Amino acid sequence: MLLCDKRTDKSMATERLFTESDIQQLLDNNAAPPFGRRNVALVMGAVYWGLTSYEMSLLSVKDVLAEDGEFLRIWVLPGHVAFNGISRECHTEDHVLPFFEGYVGWRVAKGVGISNLSAYRGVSPESKFFLNDRGEPYKLSPRKAGSGEYQPRSMNEQLKRMIRSEEHTSELQSH
Repeated sequence: MLLCDKRTDKSMATERLFTESDIQQLLDNNAAPPFGRRNVALVMGAVYWGLTSYEMSLLSVKDVLAEDGEFLRIWVLPGHVAFNGISRECHTEDHVLPFFEGYVGWRVAKGVGISNLSAYRGVSPESKFFLNDRGEPYKLSPRKAGSGEYQPRSMNEQLKRMIRSEEHTSELQSH
């Protein structure tokens, strides 16, 4: 599984492909409280579900969680969430379920994005699945004023911080 990190170094954009050991390092370095459960779920959302930062910003609880509170094993990313406007099928297998289960359990325990309903484990089905450090949805920012096109700046910044954490640890270990 590969995660792509696009960087801008002056005027030249570069890409970095992450190996499985890089991804494990990302998980290890970003698993600490208070937001570790969310952080590892973000990594798995990108790597395993194959979601872009735009899609992770718009994904709702009801897209991945059934009313009975169980994760949908096969679900459809809605077209209005998909980066290209085309819905697609995603899967949640047993080996990645603990990452997402832990995150939803953390949200319920902390009272983040919950409702007064017993359905969806008490999490508001309309809330975004991934929430920022303030318990709010990751916001989309206009690309250009009045263009109608948006980009996931806050989600991108979150992922960059997590990647920098992994890079810093890798540098320390190599010295």
